[in-house]
Amino acid sequence: MRSTENDYSDATSQHGMYARGGRAMHITRLEYITPLNSTWLSTFVLKLDLHPHPPAPQNQTFTMPPTIIDLPSIRIRSWTQSSSYTVSSLISYNLALGAPGTSLPLVYESHPSFHALPSFGCVHAIAAMGSVHTALFDLIPGFVGHNHVHAAHSLRVLRAHPIPKAGGQVKLETTARITDIAARGEEGAGKGVNVLVALETRVVDSGEVLCVNEWTGAVLGVPDTGASPRVSSSSSLSSSSSSSLTSSPSSPSSSSSPLSAKPANLSSTKRKPDKILAHRTSPAQAALYRAASGDFNPLHIDPATASAAGFPAPLLTGTCTLGIGVRHVVEAFARGDAGLFMGVRARLVRPVFAALGEEVRTEMWEEEEEVGREKARRVEFRMVVRDEGKGADRVVVDGGVVVLRGGDGEAKL
Repeated sequence: MRSTENDYSDATSQHGMYARGGRAMHITRLEYITPLNSTWLSTFVLKLDLHPHPPAPQNQTFTMPPTIIDLPSIRIRSWTQSSSYTVSSLISYNLALGAPGTSLPLVYESHPSFHALPSFGCVHAIAAMGSVHTALFDLIPGFVGHNHVHAAHSLRVLRAHPIPKAGGQVKLETTARITDIAARGEEGAGKGVNVLVALETRVVDSGEVLCVNEWTGAVLGVPDTGASPRVSSSSSLSSSSSSSLTSSPSSPSSSSSPLSAKPANLSSTKRKPDKILAHRTSPAQAALYRAASGDFNPLHIDPATASAAGFPAPLLTGTCTLGIGVRHVVEAFARGDAGLFMGVRARLVRPVFAALGEEVRTEMWEEEEEVGREKARRVEFRMVVRDEGKGADRVVVDGGVVVLRGGDGEAKL
């Protein structure tokens, strides 16, 4: 949590509040600077200071709140976040996704096959998204933090995470760029916008790209003037093809993302799932994932915060739910070999309440397709929770696709 206090005298604050008649508005902002997976919370307290203040210096400039979305200038901006991880980071992350303590390749650093679960790449996007979220106050008219929700996610893994040496760490840099802001409905409909952020993570020592995340956030209730038109669901950007998950590294500024629009419905879900795996969540898992991922949004741990936001209990972080689904797919169709994982994309449609011990099921369908010169397997999936109160299933992750290498090797089932 960060608290900032600013005095504005005869000037405009970045949130469009004004001082009048020589009396300053004293603004205190309490903001939880952690990327959201289901929501963000930002609290603004506005106090009027009745004591007159002198005018602001003539050479001092203030940023006016935005009145339109200026896409050309937004697309040239970038935010870079440094991070690092240790052996303990990898073990904690694996356990936070439900890896059993007896699975030595996931929990024992001296095991010859010790590795991170492939969705570990999502963690690097979290801190960088905190910077992007803060910047949106100055980029989107009427932006309010708690109306920014994590709606969809894509991850391409380009190489395995290096294992840190004993007592050491691997240093990373993640660069985020907003590649598009698109209207959520017809222009002027007032449904808000989708913000597409591409995040590229490199190893500092080697300069090699580890992974590329694409994070789609829905910003509700803001004007869409200046945003791109809504993308049709028939667009190639919403195709279920795996090519977008397996293409070679490119600049994060590229706008050719499968998440620019709602992914197409998956045809395989019309038949009975090929495999189903289940995982029982718990309050301890939610707490462990917060520590392992660095996502300290109180919405994922504090019942009072969740209640104030209108939820019955704290929400499991969306990237944790997605990571559980990826783990299930790798276990079911790659015999646990994370090296076969190439990429994933999915929509995050409803929350999981780990505080209530909900069980999440991953329903999976296997397909095969050609990706360039490489034969790949596409596993389509969705994740559901049994809503005991309603006696029906609640879909929490939809339109999921995981791409695995090869169709003829050891992982062929």
